[in-house]
Amino acid sequence: MTAHGIARMYLGTINEFGNYLNSEGFMIGTVIAWTLTIIEIIGGLALAAGFFVKTICAWFVLQHLFGIILVHAPNGWFTVGAQSGGMEYSFLLLVCFICIAALHKKSP
Repeated sequence: MTAHGIARMYLGTINEFGNYLNSEGFMIGTVIAWTLTIIEIIGGLALAAGFFVKTICAWFVLQHLFGIILVHAPNGWFTVGAQSGGMEYSFLLLVCFICIAALHKKSP
């Protein structure tokens, strides 16, 4: 997730993402895009360090659910091959975040 947020920031596509969100009916798309990007960067680092694991996983699960609904589901299942831009990879990440949260045990 950190790499995804950094890539969006490095490529300068945050405002473009915000405009897309606005076109989908979100009134503050750019604010949402910046918030998501910052949480991806900081949250991904915190998750890797073992901090706030269940909270961050829950956030990323919700983020991927919205991504699947808004972006990927209309493109089908596959991300490459038979289709393009589908939801299979986002679904895999969603399952991984659920598993990480479910299996996480706080250290003593």
